[in-house]
Amino acid sequence: MMKKEKLILLIIILALGGISIGIYKKIFVRQRVNNNSGRPFTITHIRIKKGGKPGFNCDYTSITAALLAIDDNSSTHRYELDLANGVYNAEAGQGYRGLELKNFVDIVGQNRDSIVIAGIYAPAGLEKEFSTINRVANCTVKNVSIYASRNEYCVRADQPSPYDYIFTLENCTLDNRDPNNRFELGIGMNNAQKVIIKNCIFRRVGINVYNARKRSDSSRLEIIDCKLNTLHYTDDPQGNYGTFLLSGNTIKTLLLDSKMPANKTEQPAVTIINENNKIDSIAYLNNYPVGSGRKVFDR
Repeated sequence: MMKKEKLILLIIILALGGISIGIYKKIFVRQRVNNNSGRPFTITHIRIKKGGKPGFNCDYTSITAALLAIDDNSSTHRYELDLANGVYNAEAGQGYRGLELKNFVDIVGQNRDSIVIAGIYAPAGLEKEFSTINRVANCTVKNVSIYASRNEYCVRADQPSPYDYIFTLENCTLDNRDPNNRFELGIGMNNAQKVIIKNCIFRRVGINVYNARKRSDSSRLEIIDCKLNTLHYTDDPQGNYGTFLLSGNTIKTLLLDSKMPANKTEQPAVTIINENNKIDSIAYLNNYPVGSGRKVFDR
């Protein structure tokens, strides 16, 4: 091929490359139907690639940068952060102590065995203030592994707002490598919130759950098809009402705990539904009612 022809071919390739760079960002936008309201909404896909080249093969190289850049998320304009394989650090942004998720911004990985979101190594004495994901929202996290080292949790789902969010954690592996054997997931049942944990593996300890002290509404927690060593639930009979569905899980130890005074005989505020679980042992702690009157139902 002559030099002139090679030069023309190179110019064409560069031009096409320029076009792809120009349209790459936020290219995957499509209409869907909101099943709850029946109103259409858009989803903007943001590509995140560790070590990538923004504008060429990704939009951002970190989850934090993408979350901080999104400012027009809403129920009619959702976002999906599509993670390529790699290890992503949960960098602190704007004074945050872990990732703080946003409403209507989902995080979806290619393969949970090839994608790790790693927590910040908390300063000594401040471990309980840090979690890899330190604040959840009305969104979904799916197909990733979430690790913590010297953190309170891998995921902290414990805040009073938004009042009625739905947070879903699906097909994830959680591993809290803190030397104090902390739980991987902490959940507070607040207000009218709903938390769904589905098909997740907890490598070391498991899940710590409580119902919020302020009674305001009825919340719901669903743990479905998960594997964990310990599930610890603490009930405040004066706290938030709710329903706690356990379905298809493998649990070594279920701890049912209570804040009920020893001289009281109130029923727990939260109803626990036990559905086709494999539970090796159940322990009742601190005056949690045992017997036919307890609000634990098998079906």
